[in-house]
Amino acid sequence: MSVTLSPANMITGIHIWISKHQQFAVFGGLTMCGQSIVTADGRAGPYNTAATDGWNKYYHPEFLEGLTIPQRRFLVLHELSHQAFQHCDLDRMAGIDLTSREDLMLANMAKDHFINTTLLNMAGASGEIEMIEPGCADMKYLNWDWRRIYRDLKDQAAKNPKGSKAGSGEGEMDHHIYGEGSGSPVSQEELAKRKQQIDTALRQGKALAERLKEMGNGKGGDTLDLDDLLYPKINWKDALSEFVVTHTAGNDESTWRKPNRRHLANGVYLPSLYSEVVRKLVVVMDTSGSCFHSDEQVAFVSEFASLMDLVKPEKVVVLYV
Repeated sequence: MSVTLSPANMITGIHIWISKHQQFAVFGGLTMCGQSIVTADGRAGPYNTAATDGWNKYYHPEFLEGLTIPQRRFLVLHELSHQAFQHCDLDRMAGIDLTSREDLMLANMAKDHFINTTLLNMAGASGEIEMIEPGCADMKYLNWDWRRIYRDLKDQAAKNPKGSKAGSGEGEMDHHIYGEGSGSPVSQEELAKRKQQIDTALRQGKALAERLKEMGNGKGGDTLDLDDLLYPKINWKDALSEFVVTHTAGNDESTWRKPNRRHLANGVYLPSLYSEVVRKLVVVMDTSGSCFHSDEQVAFVSEFASLMDLVKPEKVVVLYV
């Protein structure tokens, strides 16, 4: 006798499956953070598929019913991953032009590449989850930070505007809701509380996954190392380069040689703004005991030299502190 589950029960069943799975149990605690809402009222995104505002997850019932069980698992894990990495947190969107449709689409695509390659790597060849098409999952981006992926996608779009997929948006798998788009305004106090709950849920999930691993329950590929999520390790070279480029990008002159891409989709050609040089840049080098060895100092100087070549300041002030 076959039993047909309602879309809401499909989600509940997948949450239970996640909590018992060796690889994916790390996301188990997140199933209790926020709500998982099956709805056809538009909150599941413009494509009527799925969406998240970083706290609540929305699933369109017809979309769920049209997926296989492995695809449904993939979809739920995908939304939980956005929550785990706090991808809809505006504070983590520094350097992204939120008013530019292209920049926002590229950022969304980068996050999807990051999540999907991670999930596929965790599953290995088990066949327990299945990628949903269309979606972003170029395995060359495996283990890349989403901001690095974003920069690579942006470079590709600049080199080949006609061949860029930026205009296709996030694909049609899910929708990312930022800030005011999430509905009622959320206070800073509530946001801080939510972040704490997510952090606690991840720690609980990590403990559960370790317990299941000891029991030998589950199968798949590599287990997600949540230490990098709970205690993020940021490549200082990438962070420094992004900071310098973002905060020294001038706009005091205009040029017709490079049209403003924001308006090209509407057939309007306007000049873009630019600056030839950065007037003054101050660099502070750490000379404390932990950075006193020659290798660290050489790395600092080499990175600063490459930044000088990138932004071409008129004057550089170097402080040794």
